[in-house]
Amino acid sequence: MLNLIWARTLLAVSAEREILSAVLVDPNVMDTISSAITHEDFYYERHSLLFEVMAELHEHNKAIDPVTLPQALKDRGRWDKVGGLRAIGELLERH
Repeated sequence: MLNLIWARTLLAVSAEREILSAVLVDPNVMDTISSAITHEDFYYERHSLLFEVMAELHEHNKAIDPVTLPQALKDRGRWDKVGGLRAIGELLERH
């Protein structure tokens, strides 16, 4: 049973990364998913924080890219919590 729970958790985390990566590569994805997904839907706290900031940028018609996202995270005191440059790099590597 524990193996099944672990496998589901890994799948959830992987799916979350794919969503975040897709938004970072093509911010227009937010138009499609923002009404169906909120930051509270993310299991992994780092992913939740990233998506929350992405959603805020989208809501205010601001760019979501490798320059604006890190700055927005820093402005909100979340840069270190999400893993900093490494986390952004990992999202960009996925595509």
